[in-house]
Amino acid sequence: MHEASEAGLSGRGRLGRSAAIRIGVVDHQKLRRELLLAFLGSQKGVTAIGGFARGAEAVRAARTLAPDVLLASSVLPDMSGGQLAEQVRAVSPKTKTVILCEQFDGDWRRLARAGDVQIVRPESCSLRTLLATIQESRLAISSAPTAAESDRERRGSPAEVSILSPREGQILKLVGAGESNREIAEILGISVRTVEVHKNNIKIKLSLRRSYDLTVAAIGVANAG
Repeated sequence: MHEASEAGLSGRGRLGRSAAIRIGVVDHQKLRRELLLAFLGSQKGVTAIGGFARGAEAVRAARTLAPDVLLASSVLPDMSGGQLAEQVRAVSPKTKTVILCEQFDGDWRRLARAGDVQIVRPESCSLRTLLATIQESRLAISSAPTAAESDRERRGSPAEVSILSPREGQILKLVGAGESNREIAEILGISVRTVEVHKNNIKIKLSLRRSYDLTVAAIGVANAG
């Protein structure tokens, strides 16, 4: 059931500005859904559009409301998080799905590599890191690289790197240049924890298991450039 009243738990997130990130929460656990909506709705630049217990409800809302981001559990009563992401993309291509992945479904890696979803692991993610991930998801939608930038990437990077978001590409190049997490955070003006989240997403998209593998890939990209 679409719980519009949940979005009103805090009016501070309703800024009435087009720049605000419009977000819905999809989770069959009512308490967690309400807590996430309350937190997100209290943040500057965020408008909580509502909570949804089932994937089908979220898909209908995506079709009519076209939110910027849907934050969803990986397991819902009527579908998986991966299935939700695919159906949402079909009805609202500009909506980004961020999946709280307690349990990966069979399509999670393909969807992450295709850029359809952003993966967050709840056991290692704070609320502030979650907010940063949501903000980065919005940035990835609205800041696609220019044609010249895309051409440089094709000439200077392995083919797989093209599946990374602009921010992930920046971080991979900085890793290849030998910068530490703290140095990357300072250069990009983000938190160290956000850098770590991006590096984890890069490993998922490029099918890298270890940090060492990420470093080797990053050096290869740097040398190719």
